[in-house]
This record gives sequence, structure tokens and C-alpha cells, in this order.
Amino acid sequence: MNRSVTFKYASGALSHFAASVILPLLLIFSMVCESARIANQKAVFSSALYLSSFSALSSYCKEVHSDYGLFLLQMDEKELSDEISLYLNKNLMTCSDLSSAYNSFYRPESLSYQIDNLTYITDCDGQLFARSVINYSKDTLIPHISELILSEMCQNINTINENPKVFTEFEDLKLSDLEENDVSSVWDKLLSGFDNSTKDNFKDILQETNPSFRDVSLSIDKLFDTMITIFSSSLLSLIVNDPTNLSQLTISSEHLPSETVMHSENDPADNTGFDSLKPLSGSTISETSDKLFYTIYLGDKFPCFTDYPETSTDSLPLLYQLEYILCGESKDVYNLLVTATAMVMIRASCNLLYLFTDSDKLSDAKSAAEKMAAGLASFPGIVEILTFFILTVWAIAEGVIDCRDLLDNKKVALVKSPHTWTLDIENIGSLLVTKSKNPGDSGLTYKEYLLALLALQNDTTTYFNTMDMIQVTTAQKYGCRFIIKDCLYGFSGTLKTENTHIFNFIGNSFMNKQYSVTNTLTLTY
Repeated sequence: MNRSVTFKYASGALSHFAASVILPLLLIFSMVCESARIANQKAVFSSALYLSSFSALSSYCKEVHSDYGLFLLQMDEKELSDEISLYLNKNLMTCSDLSSAYNSFYRPESLSYQIDNLTYITDCDGQLFARSVINYSKDTLIPHISELILSEMCQNINTINENPKVFTEFEDLKLSDLEENDVSSVWDKLLSGFDNSTKDNFKDILQETNPSFRDVSLSIDKLFDTMITIFSSSLLSLIVNDPTNLSQLTISSEHLPSETVMHSENDPADNTGFDSLKPLSGSTISETSDKLFYTIYLGDKFPCFTDYPETSTDSLPLLYQLEYILCGESKDVYNLLVTATAMVMIRASCNLLYLFTDSDKLSDAKSAAEKMAAGLASFPGIVEILTFFILTVWAIAEGVIDCRDLLDNKKVALVKSPHTWTLDIENIGSLLVTKSKNPGDSGLTYKEYLLALLALQNDTTTYFNTMDMIQVTTAQKYGCRFIIKDCLYGFSGTLKTENTHIFNFIGNSFMNKQYSVTNTLTLTY
């Protein structure tokens, strides 16, 4: 009897101990395990979403990346959502043998993925496209520049060791000992050294240049188009040896980003291009350096007239692509005409500056002005006005010869010297038959002048004209439908999963058996 009572007492104590101590400990342990499992599950979902999204971004246009170094994903919202959902299912919905009761500790019961926002490469007035170009240019150019600097340093060290007086050559140069006509030769030396003051002067000259010729109108009417072609050929005959060999390639404006994408009111894009030159005043060092990298990219990836001086058999939609980025016309010959006119005006500005420093030429212009003033009604300042007019015409005529040299792949110095000046005041009228005296071995090339103009063009215009060229070139070269305004730069999406408790027995018995986990991710190239 005592043994029975004792047993019952011991069983009751053990049951009480299990109910009051062991069971709560098991419940706490199960909740801790479930909490840790859910935390790890969220991390697995986040990692799977990240990998799946990046896997979708890996479907970028390989042709554009190969030719231009840019990542562009041409997918619509449904295609992108289906692609990411496919990767998510493969990563999260697979079965596992970890447990016979459950396929996996982390496997959800169901999942759904939704695209929240798409960012296109043409958004923000083309600034996202520009950022991609600048980053590519920095990644490829900076290592090259570093290599050149190291090479140049090694060469300079060897030169210094061989000739310690190399840095004292200019110390004996005295401007007071030079004749007035030789000032330009000093400028040439300074330009060859690429000093900051010369660069500033070059920038000021370009800022003051405002070419007025632009917008050669195109028309469906064939007769009018023929008249425009004849007119263009007549003007180009002044600066091109044989205008009949010029490219007559034309592109359609349909589907071009510059025609189909709306811009903000604060930064409109004038895609006729050339009247949108703007000064660099107010730009920060960072903005200026970015513009430099972008311009270098243009020079590296796009051809101009001097790359294809005559009609070529290359399968390109336009041969003069840098000229298109500057002018935005649909025909090669029109872009060349507008660009050449700009070159003449820029060279005229530089030539006019030189004429004011040459006393002999100033004297010739003043003598011609006095002869002209003799047959006119005299009033104060007539000689000075005529002198300035003659100098301007003279500078423009010399600019035509300079442009002819540039298009003939010769270099033209920013500021000319008596040795490179061609026209005398008497033979301005014989411009077509006058041969240039410029040897063409020093100065800037046609492409360098063109890139300088592009550096001063409206940013939005440059960005969208560049995208035009990438689109039409890629579509024609690879025979595919490629619309750059449909290309994605990035996107954001939300993954939502429904999950079942594993260790939380109380949750399964008395609470909702399922819980939701939501992950949101934004990715860009």
C-alpha cells in the first residue's frame, strides 16, 4: 500500500515537473529554433532574389557591349518578371532530402514576384546613359593614361640624366627681344606644351564662336530635296576636292531616341544640334572632367569625315557619325556641311585674332579701307569700320583654306604664324585656286576641332544623338530590331512568399499556420 502511494506521488511529481519545467523549455527551444530558421530563411530569400535579378541583367545586348562597352537590357516588364520568377523557382522551390516531413527548412509554400518600377537608359534626359559612358571611359582610359604617364616619366628621367639643362631652355627666352611678327611663334610653342593659359584661351575662343548656319531642312518633295543637294554640293566644293564622292547615306528618324523620348522642360534637347552650344562657365571640376571623358569616348567609338573621306562600302548607316552627333541631320552630306561651316567660323575667329597681332597685315587692310573710303561719303570712323570688315572677310577666307586643310587630314595650328598664313589681301578673290602654305604637321586635326565643338554642345542633345547612332548602327550591323528607348538601366521588384511553421507547434495549432516574407530589391547596371 505504501509502495502504491509512493509510486502515485512520484508519478504526479514527475508529471508536474514535466508540465511546469520541461514542456516550457521545449516550447522555448522550438520558438528559438523557429526564429533562427525564419531569420535564415529571409536571408536565403534575399540572396536568391539578388542572384535571380542579376541573372536577368546578364541578358544584356551582347552586340552593344562588344561595340560600345555599354550594358543595355532590352526587355519589357512581363518578360523581365517571368525571367526573374523562373530563376526564383529554380533557386527556392527545389526539393531537398533534409527532412522526411518537410522538403526543406527554407522552401516556401508559394512565391510571387512583381516588378515595382523600371528605369530606362533614356530617363533623366539621358544622364543615366551618359553615366554609363563616362564610367566605361574612365575604366578603359585611366589605366591607359597611367601607363603613358609612367612611360613618359621614365623617358624624362633618362633625358634629364643625359642633359641636365633640359629645363633651362626657355629661361633665356625674352619676349622683348622678339619682333612683333614673331609673337605667334611663341604662341605655337606654348600650345605645343599644352599649358593651362592656352587651354583657357582656346575655350574662350570657342565660347565666343556662334555659327549661324544650321538646320538644313529636309523635305519629302524630291524636287526640293534635289535643290538642297545641289546647294550643299556647291558650298562643299569650296572645301572638298570632289563633292561627288561624298557619302549620300541617309537614316530614317523613325524610332530614334531623339525623336521619340520626351525631355524635361528644364533641359530641352534641340536635336538639330548646332545652335545648342553652351559655355562651360559655372561647371564644376567634376562636371568638366566627366565631359572630357564623354568626349574622349565619342572620339574613340564613332568615325568622322576624315575616317571615311569618300563613299565607303562599310555597312554603316552613316559614315560621318561624329558630325551627326553634333548636328543631328539625317543625311551625311548635310551634317558635313553644317560641321564644315562651323569649322570655317571657328578658324575665322582664330585667324582674326592673329590678324590683329600682325602689323603688316593690319597696314594692308587699313590701306585697302582708305581706298574704299575715298569713294564713299566721309563720316567719322569709316576707315576703322571698313578695316574691321576687311579683316573679317580676310579671316573667313583664310578659314575656308584652313577647313580645306582639315578635311584633307592636315593639322591646323590654333593660332597661325606668318609661315602658315596663305592668303594675301590681293588674292582673296582667287580662293578656289589658292594652294595652302600650311605644311599640316603641327596643330589640331579635324577630329580634335570637332570634339572640341561636341564638348561645348548641349548635354542632352549630345546624349540623345549618341544614342541615335548606337541604335541605327547596331540594328543595321547585326540585322536585328534594336530600340534603345526600350532598354533598361535598372529596376526594382518585390518577392513575396507564403511559408509554413516547422518548429513553432503552438503557432501551427492555435495561430495562423502560414506567415509571409517580403523582400524588395533595386538593381542597376
